[in-house]
Amino acid sequence: TVAPPAGTNFSTMNEYPLNACCDAFGQCGTTEEFCTNTNTGVPGSRAPGTNGCISNCGTDVVIGAKPSTYMKFGFYEGYNLGRPCLYQTPGQIDTSNYTHLGYSFGTLSTDYEVQIGDPLSMYTWDEFLRLEGPSKILVIGRWAFSTDTDTYNIFRQGVTAENRQTMANNIATFVKNSNVDGVCIDWEYPGAPDIPGIPPDSPDSGMNYLEFLKLLRTALPSNSQLSVAMPASYWYLKNFPVSDMSGVLDYAIFMTYDLHSTWDGGNQYSQERCSTGDCLRSDVNLTETINSLAMVTKAGLPSTKVVVGTTSYGRSFKMARAGCDGPDCMWVGSAGQSEAEPGPCTQTAGYLANADIEAIINNASRVTKQYLDSTSDSTILVYDDVQWVAYESDSLRDTRATLYQGINMGGVCDWAIDLQTCNEPPSRSNSWAEFISAVNVGSDPADVGNRTGNWTTLTCTDDAVTNIRGLTPQERWDELDCKDAWTDVISVWQNIDQGHDSLSFTESISDTLHGPENANCSQAGPLSNCEQTQQCSDFVGEGTGPAGYEIWNSMMYTSFIDAITGFAALSIDSSLSSFEDTFAPVPPPPSDEVAQLIIAFVTLGASAIAAPFFNSSKSIFKSLPYFAANPNILGIDKDLTSALITFGSNVAKDVITGGPGSAWTVEDQDSFSAYLGQIVFGCSNATTYTLAGLFNGSDAGITTLSTAIADSHFIEGNTGTPQTSTLSSETISDLEAAMTRVFYGFAIPLAWSATNKGVIVMDTGYTCDQAPLSADTLLELNLDTADGTQASSCYNNEIYYLVYYDTMDLQGESGDPPDDTFEPAPGSSDLDGTIWGTVTVDDIVKGAVRTYQQNGNENGGAVADPTHPGTLADLQNVDITTPGFIRIPVCSSGEAQNAVSPHYSNRINASDPNNPCVPLQGVTECESFTYTSETSSASALVSDCQDIINNIQQTTRLWNATLNIYIAS
Repeated sequence: TVAPPAGTNFSTMNEYPLNACCDAFGQCGTTEEFCTNTNTGVPGSRAPGTNGCISNCGTDVVIGAKPSTYMKFGFYEGYNLGRPCLYQTPGQIDTSNYTHLGYSFGTLSTDYEVQIGDPLSMYTWDEFLRLEGPSKILVIGRWAFSTDTDTYNIFRQGVTAENRQTMANNIATFVKNSNVDGVCIDWEYPGAPDIPGIPPDSPDSGMNYLEFLKLLRTALPSNSQLSVAMPASYWYLKNFPVSDMSGVLDYAIFMTYDLHSTWDGGNQYSQERCSTGDCLRSDVNLTETINSLAMVTKAGLPSTKVVVGTTSYGRSFKMARAGCDGPDCMWVGSAGQSEAEPGPCTQTAGYLANADIEAIINNASRVTKQYLDSTSDSTILVYDDVQWVAYESDSLRDTRATLYQGINMGGVCDWAIDLQTCNEPPSRSNSWAEFISAVNVGSDPADVGNRTGNWTTLTCTDDAVTNIRGLTPQERWDELDCKDAWTDVISVWQNIDQGHDSLSFTESISDTLHGPENANCSQAGPLSNCEQTQQCSDFVGEGTGPAGYEIWNSMMYTSFIDAITGFAALSIDSSLSSFEDTFAPVPPPPSDEVAQLIIAFVTLGASAIAAPFFNSSKSIFKSLPYFAANPNILGIDKDLTSALITFGSNVAKDVITGGPGSAWTVEDQDSFSAYLGQIVFGCSNATTYTLAGLFNGSDAGITTLSTAIADSHFIEGNTGTPQTSTLSSETISDLEAAMTRVFYGFAIPLAWSATNKGVIVMDTGYTCDQAPLSADTLLELNLDTADGTQASSCYNNEIYYLVYYDTMDLQGESGDPPDDTFEPAPGSSDLDGTIWGTVTVDDIVKGAVRTYQQNGNENGGAVADPTHPGTLADLQNVDITTPGFIRIPVCSSGEAQNAVSPHYSNRINASDPNNPCVPLQGVTECESFTYTSETSSASALVSDCQDIINNIQQTTRLWNATLNIYIAS
């Protein structure tokens, strides 16, 4: 170490890796003995019996901002078809449970080409690529690849200056060609000096790894995700330049599992209070996990980039003595040899899949004891007297996920989803043995039935695929032999799959054509997997051909465009002028807030009516603020955006964001209404709730569908884009009713907000059994209603009123005294459930109160987030009272009356958008008061105390004034 300048703080020199704590003796680590500061006041001092801490002290997790999306990353073992049992194909994954799926594993050859593996792995890889929904991530590496004698040196050499560009380019090319969403590098571990059986790694590997990742980041497509796996062990993590990596990575998989196993044996430092390392300890100990999270966040990885590991397996041991199963009890075996019973499917001693564990639990005769260990927060199962396993049950895994979300981690990952439960063989196979045998000999088990014509012999390089500009749709349809392909897929459905309960019509078509997994177009919802058109490369393999992608896209166009055509004459357009007269008779002033609310309606309306088919990354809504921040939420395929661009994007630029500086006029209001009408039309275009009849596989449905897609009606060519077909009038009516209710449920409060009407929901403080309120009570509440019931609503046994105050009356006209009476909200008398989308006063009140309550009984809550499961469920059920949809201020009558009272005009923030539901501001100037004690029982005057109370009432209870009280004796 070079001698530092005078005055240098020695504790800042040669800081230990990962910002670990260092004690007064110069020893460093991450546990309390190193991290607890016991300084007694003298520099370098420490309390007796402690090591003290002089650098990077503390063991708290560094909590950052909340992530925009909480990740649920599921690892899928692509090689699982090669084990004796516990199989799963990618098509059997419930994709709704995950935001990301990681295919494990890809590897690298010695010349750094990406490899997937044997025929079984290649099969699962191809099927994995056809999954829809979650981001698809290729995971390259694994423990075995990083440590086997044949392959350990590939990563070590690949990150060196001579090879890192080649390795980065090859991985990036594979990612691009495979069309996956990103890559995760799982190198275990750079710089490791002590992995058995292989030489120590160079201490330079950590920095070399960083330089490689920088090159890989540059080589990948700009929208690709890049991540790495990081160990939860300080010993191995210290070689990672964590802080520098955080600027390159989108997130890191933090492997907070395998914290303990037989490898602890003989290591006196591996377990606290167990010098021999052979005590029964959980591999998912929560205390140790939190300590590791503190370590990695202190090291410089933002909490939002930490994806915390959870498990669908457990680490097991054979107990040294029956009946002794606590953390101080021992296991038998050695660091290199477990005597625990192997799982029947994983066939690894000391490692049990959750599916294996559940099978044991279901055989009660084998279970000795099962309990939740509060110390480690792990589920413990003792079975067959001396077999012990610690694991995370499904409920515990969910609890952990909630815990990590509460400290703003980026998400959770699960190793591995194919270990969770046993699956039946796929629909077209009688057994797993038959299925796997077919894959091993190069056949696709999904290929059943006859193939006619030549459609399966064509490829994506044929002229009918590549020469779209040179051929008409009809020519392309004929050259791809789509007619024979359609005949074959229908034959497979009618003669083979139709009687199979677990296979829907569109799943049958998709399986035959090698299309998207789990497709069910008869189901409207985010799980339909019918929302996107596909490319030719998505339909490859034996028994299929390019005709497959055009047939599939034709079905998708039908789903989209059938919904579009039926809404050409929506009644909303013709009602907008009347709507303005009823709810917004005065043109609203310019308002960016109103513009943002209108943009938000695009989001909410689409989610409520058409979310299942708004899932493309090419949406025209990408230019709007909400979708720019949430790029994977809504969208439609580029071939269907022209209409939406016409009446959405252009008007949004000119009207919502506003041309430079014009005030709102009648003409502007007309444009505003026209824009709202176009938004309604745009949202309704994607509505597909009633497509079941078309896609249910019935003879009538097949006939209709065949007619619709026949003769190239829905494929591209040099004569234009697909034409449309029409939904039934009943379907149109249902969709129109849903759309109008959603529209007016949002537009009515929006109109009140835009015109600054000050509409509020007033909480009277009376219960519903006291209704109707008397005239005297209404007078006391400053309510001007004709019969005491107009604009009133009962919700949760509380009486509310939907009212507003007229600012002109408040100011007074022609010398008249001000009028602070609250009147029924404009148009509320029309909200009786017969017009305006059947929206009622009860709907408005309930929605406003639910928004207020969800925001912690405060106004100003955020607009409903359509990505939230509860919100999406409400909106898809056309429940406009979902929190955040109706955002009218809610307050007590006292708070509202104070806000409009001239007496408190200097204590009200009149510009607050929630006015008059705003608390009084605290008094900033107080009169002085001196109380002289005369050693008697005298006290301050009651009026003085009442003044203090009056100043506090109806405020936020927050003060910024200094109160000086002088007591003279």
